Amino acid sequence: MLWRNMRFIPKNIKNGKFQNVPIHATFSVIFVMRPAAFSMMAGFRSLPGPFWVLWGGTFINRFATFVMPFLTLFMKRQGFTAPEAGYAVLAYGAGGFICSFIAGPLADMLGRNRVLAGALGLEAVMVFFLGRQSTFAGITALSFLAGFAGQGVSPAVNGLVGDIVPADRRLQAQLALRLAVNAGFAFGPAVAGFVAVHSYGLLFTVDALTSLTFACMALFLLPRGHTTARMHAGWRPALTALRHSRGMWSVLAAAVCCSFLFRQITTTLNLEVLQRGHAESTAGMLLSMNGLLIICLEIPLMAATSWLSLRAGMGAGVALMGLSLMLNALHGPVWMLFVCMAGFTLGEMITLPRQATLVVELSPPDMRARFAGFTGFAWVIGNMSGALAGINLHTWNPVVMWCLCGLMGAVAAVIIVFGHRDDGTAVPAEKAAPGGTDAVSTG
Repeated sequence: MLWRNMRFIPKNIKNGKFQNVPIHATFSVIFVMRPAAFSMMAGFRSLPGPFWVLWGGTFINRFATFVMPFLTLFMKRQGFTAPEAGYAVLAYGAGGFICSFIAGPLADMLGRNRVLAGALGLEAVMVFFLGRQSTFAGITALSFLAGFAGQGVSPAVNGLVGDIVPADRRLQAQLALRLAVNAGFAFGPAVAGFVAVHSYGLLFTVDALTSLTFACMALFLLPRGHTTARMHAGWRPALTALRHSRGMWSVLAAAVCCSFLFRQITTTLNLEVLQRGHAESTAGMLLSMNGLLIICLEIPLMAATSWLSLRAGMGAGVALMGLSLMLNALHGPVWMLFVCMAGFTLGEMITLPRQATLVVELSPPDMRARFAGFTGFAWVIGNMSGALAGINLHTWNPVVMWCLCGLMGAVAAVIIVFGHRDDGTAVPAEKAAPGGTDAVSTG
């Protein structure tokens, strides 16, 4: 237990009671406990070699993932209106939504590394030509295809981690991958912001080259993983189980609101930066700050807030995300933008790990991948609506837009905290399918 890992902590804190605790003792909870990070990182050394190939490719690819963070800025520099940029972002999300239905089955049938290489290769081609488009139709079409290809990466990566990493090391593996993603996101956008000032064509070319590099690594250095001739479970029994899991519905509703807020970080916040007279480099530094804070603080923050329940923590985090974005309505100086991002990032670190854990607890053991897919669909819906509504509202009235973000955070918090609490009581697979277990396994 976390409390047993603390040293020199007053007894009333160890018992979980925080009444009448001096302020110095409260800070000691964070700074003098034996960090959970050390024990987690000690397990990194035992991860298999192919995993580190996957880790390196993930970092390289994430470092140069420039399309989504800079698509709105790219279109603004091309002379398009903010609503037109919103439609391009919506097309990107629509491509990812469609791919969500087929990427998982393809990775199971063809092999993880093949689907990963194919998705990255297609994404590289689409991104390369996207940076050389000047028409609205061309940009929108290529954004759709780039989003479609990009969504194919996640199920292949997650499936391969499950195949090559032992069960008792998967937590460390997921943590390591998250560090790779956020390390790339911490430094990549800052560099990209300065490159974008000179050439968006060069920016998207670098993005394409890194995707192609990861594709070659996947094809030649990674194993295929487990494959099967056909899916052993279809969507119908999972939908039946979902209908009986009211707790999962509250998580999905909150996820839509949460993803709506996330989309503003790469769309309307960038427009806000330009509207206040700052350059693309400022937008890049804001995004890099997000990743850097996660690298430095996520594990200690998770340890320090472990006394919160999954639902309470997720509710507090998403409320903080919405409130932080609402600060932009004050239209303050540039340092206020960084305060907004810092608050948003703290909320993100509190929310996302708990959401993932809650989804697992609500999922039947043999439907966890499909229940994770439901969460992915919810995020795509929030991303698409957030891009379209957010950009159009910001164009009409920025204050209304940022206040809406605060409202969305509050609504999500209420839903997740006071929603149905059938956590861990998801319908078993044999009850979800009329034909019993065999009906589920054959899809």
